[in-house]
Amino acid sequence: GPVTPTRDPELEKQSLKSLDAARFYFTKRKPGKDDPHAEARLKAIEDRLREVLDTYPQFSKVDQVYYLLGEVYHKMGNRKEAIKYLSLVVNEFKDSEDFKAAKKRLDELQSQPEKKAGHKSEQKADDKAEHKEGKKEN
Repeated sequence: GPVTPTRDPELEKQSLKSLDAARFYFTKRKPGKDDPHAEARLKAIEDRLREVLDTYPQFSKVDQVYYLLGEVYHKMGNRKEAIKYLSLVVNEFKDSEDFKAAKKRLDELQSQPEKKAGHKSEQKADDKAEHKEGKKEN
């Protein structure tokens, strides 16, 4: 028969918990512009989502993990990674509940010019953001 990934109920449960926690922190306690901890919070959310992908890539809601990661990277100003994860949702999960939102954000990102002048690379921009105490331009 067709090869469907076998899902581990225990990992499924853990992953769902991580996804819910990440989503909760991302939406309910949105890291604000003037929040000196915004960067750290986004990083924590990113770590949580990446952990799901690392430990359990066959998670049933992996499309939601990709979408949220895309949004997190967008917030961090990491356009390249944002596009990467949002593209996964749009290209591989046509019936995802996040499809429309992912597509909208992706179109928005792809129609933007690369980066404001001055930033040589994504990495440099990230390093700069680290040093500026939470005064990161969005």
